[in-house]
Amino acid sequence: FRNNSNFFLVDHHDRILSTFKHNQKHRNKIYHLQESKLLDPLQINRENLSERLNKQADILLSQFLKNNFFYITPVLLQEISVRTDLNLDVPLQDLKSSYIDDAFQQLREVITACQSDLPRVYIDGDYPIALGLTALQIFQKYSCHIYETINEALIYFIFHRLKQDRKRKQVESITTVINKKLSQIDNWITHLANLPDELIQRKKLQRVGELILAQLHQIPSGVSTAEITDLFDPQQPRVSVKLDGTLSARENAELYFQKARAVSDQMRKKKENLRHLQRQQKQLYHYQELIQGNPADKVLSQIENKLIESRIMQTDDERMQEIYRPYRSYLYENWEIWVGKSAKDNDQLTFHWAHKEDFWLHAQGVSGSHVIIRKTQRKQDPPKSVLEYAARLAAGNSQARTSSYVPVIYTRVKYLRKPRGSEAGAVIPERTKSIFVEPLVK
Repeated sequence: FRNNSNFFLVDHHDRILSTFKHNQKHRNKIYHLQESKLLDPLQINRENLSERLNKQADILLSQFLKNNFFYITPVLLQEISVRTDLNLDVPLQDLKSSYIDDAFQQLREVITACQSDLPRVYIDGDYPIALGLTALQIFQKYSCHIYETINEALIYFIFHRLKQDRKRKQVESITTVINKKLSQIDNWITHLANLPDELIQRKKLQRVGELILAQLHQIPSGVSTAEITDLFDPQQPRVSVKLDGTLSARENAELYFQKARAVSDQMRKKKENLRHLQRQQKQLYHYQELIQGNPADKVLSQIENKLIESRIMQTDDERMQEIYRPYRSYLYENWEIWVGKSAKDNDQLTFHWAHKEDFWLHAQGVSGSHVIIRKTQRKQDPPKSVLEYAARLAAGNSQARTSSYVPVIYTRVKYLRKPRGSEAGAVIPERTKSIFVEPLVK
């Protein structure tokens, strides 16, 4: 009920014994029923009714009923309209007196029936849509449960309505999360499909390495480029290859072989990522089908728990905490990974939230989020797969997110320094190592 409404328990002397609200304020006082200008439609006589009709002839019939009588609700007005086949939103002066009499008669009949009939709850599927004290024609297409007392009807209506409202809200929340995740997965799959053909790149790198090995004696030391013969081409043209002047020709060949192997690893990861995305996509489509089939509460909770476990969905507490945290949290192979939300948050994350033994990652040479791999109580360092996943998050949350291959540096938090007076997010890392990864944008 509304803010000004209350329930009073009184004795036979009208002394207030208890109230639903503000009990101390009202207890032991005498209850006085506030006078109202509204009339009981069962008590008004024809002369009084005609007088009021004449004085208010310019207002709508529906408004006339609400302004002058008890019990008038939107549902009751709809019921009268259906029973009389009359539009109540018409000025009184535009209606025949017989129409008004008919509407008033139906009003009296409904109210009289409410005093003697059994209460009932109208149901749309599993959802209680209305509680009536008598049979209502506006709800005749729905099934109904009839009860012996109004208390029984109220208990069923309120508790089942609340339960179904919670379920509807839960379904809407899960559906929104699933649709958002499916959209992200579609984008990731499209992104993976549009990446350059690594097979061509790997063959090219491998080929250059083999050409250098075959012509070591033709490549002078300390040069950044060299002209060699393409022995794989029947025409055997001269081609220019880039070199690292600080390395020997043999070491340059090995560098090309390493790059070719790195591309092979990238191809493998791409296929693994694609398979993982497709498995997740299939599972989410399955959840969609279950939800559309009006699942039992237990099944719905199981779906929600699965989404929370996989970090696709957050609990209410996590959503509230997320507002105050300077990072987004991810879980990968049971390792927690934090990603800074902004430059200012990066400082908070790295120097106030992270532990000194945690691993810190950042895309090399570009602006981006600080990424932390939480060690918690673990003695071992994160495995290579976790390190690569965190590095991909660092690359995906940097200015290099659109690149196909990004270098990411990492070290322990204890090897970071914050220069005095430096900009937000700026740090000086020491004892760093590098890893090349494909960006993961979430």
